[in-house]
Amino acid sequence: RSYPYKWNKIYNICIRFPGISKECKVEVKSYTYYLVKNKIKGFDVGQSADIFYGGNGCCNDYAKSLGIKYVFTIEIGSRKMYNFGFMMPKSYISKLAEEAFAEILVVSQEISKENIC
Repeated sequence: RSYPYKWNKIYNICIRFPGISKECKVEVKSYTYYLVKNKIKGFDVGQSADIFYGGNGCCNDYAKSLGIKYVFTIEIGSRKMYNFGFMMPKSYISKLAEEAFAEILVVSQEISKENIC
């Protein structure tokens, strides 16, 4: 998740949201547990502006500012583990796709729990 900036505030000055949102802590813990259990190393959890690079906001920041409860950014392949830039070798695509799918699966399972009557 990444939504550290509030959009369209006074004169378009970006104001940071404080830390990881309380509603994402359960998903973060669940996915972190999954990564540790499966011995996947070299991952970061946090706001993309803090982990990747700062910016004046992007689509997920904008979506969060509209009140959408769950907004996610998935970065495929950690720079700590892989140093390919944007040119990923074909031999890594399946492994990275499995990691991304696992993230989506674990997080969606956690979100679905709160919507069960």
